[in-house]
Amino acid sequence: MICRGTYLNISDNSGAKIVKCIGCNDGINVGDIITVTIKKTQKGKLNSKSVQKAVVVTTTKKLKRKDGSQYRFDTNTCVCVDSKLSIIGNRVMGATTYELRMYKLIKILSLTKICI
Repeated sequence: MICRGTYLNISDNSGAKIVKCIGCNDGINVGDIITVTIKKTQKGKLNSKSVQKAVVVTTTKKLKRKDGSQYRFDTNTCVCVDSKLSIIGNRVMGATTYELRMYKLIKILSLTKICI
């Protein structure tokens, strides 16, 4: 469950490694946009202690599909985006879900290697 104050991992190469959620609605699922502040960085485009938008890619919350299958991940991860919802990095590591297609986030799906 992602709420205000939750730490998330970043799964792209934008320069951020760990972020903290500072603005979100109740019931965050895959594909939702949240406001985060960057806590830990590596060399890249983003600076520490800056406020960014991010799209949630995986959650530890169990999700069900229409065909009856269920899945969950070990970590909460997100991808940093700009104000036009285009991804800041140019590669996505780790797995993503096909539910991002419902939110018209095809660019994130095309940059990832594993889609579940």
